[in-house]
Amino acid sequence: HIIEPDSVFKERIDLGFKKYCPLLNAEPDSAVPQAHDYAGAKATFQVLLRAMRAKSGCFEHLLAYAWKAEIGMERGIHFHTVAFFDGAKVRQDAVYGELTGKYWVKDVTQGEGHYYNCNRDKTNSRECGVGMINHSDIDKRQILHRRVLPYLTKSRSLLKTQFGKQYRSFGRSEIPQARDGRKGRRRSKGLT
Repeated sequence: HIIEPDSVFKERIDLGFKKYCPLLNAEPDSAVPQAHDYAGAKATFQVLLRAMRAKSGCFEHLLAYAWKAEIGMERGIHFHTVAFFDGAKVRQDAVYGELTGKYWVKDVTQGEGHYYNCNRDKTNSRECGVGMINHSDIDKRQILHRRVLPYLTKSRSLLKTQFGKQYRSFGRSEIPQARDGRKGRRRSKGLT
């Protein structure tokens, strides 16, 4: 059995590096990433993943996460992340997105990173798949499965084309298992 709380909130944030981002770099030639650049970027990203796994700081109530590495002409090497938090223990998804982004910029990259908090801009999305998702909210759960998660797992990747198949471009946390005899209130609506 997978642990499935009554409500979770989903944070989606994009994390990048100033020196690999042509839009933020005054010297365009130096912003073209090489394979060793990706290895360094991935090692830096691992610092964030370790904090997530340790559930330290703003990740205390984190349930699960997934990430995808990409390289783009405008944003260079960057990581798309989706994080699921226990909705019974935390609120204000946009604030948690900011906390994650600021942790990335200040603590992980020592000022050399940048981020985009998708939870801050929910009004522009026709089908919003971020924020609080209640167990009984079938529409929002379908948007999450139909639009948000497939974006992370899309098959075309310039990263693998440019650097080769040995570079892993997707990862996820292990899904916590429910304990035997788990008690809780019985659900009457929603997906089972």
